[in-house]
Amino acid sequence: MSTPDVEETDPGHPERTRAYRAVPERGGRILRAVYVRDGDMIRIITVFFDRGRRRVRT
Repeated sequence: MSTPDVEETDPGHPERTRAYRAVPERGGRILRAVYVRDGDMIRIITVFFDRGRRRVRT
């Protein structure tokens, strides 16, 4: 997910970033990735389809 639709700071862990992207191959479901950036390194913490996130309507 190098180009997310939306990025936001995780409210419970300010050092983490949440990134969201709609996946057309999965009916527009929203994939959520949580990661930490440390210089040039990115550590992925979780990646899953977020049931609570609304789909973008086109």
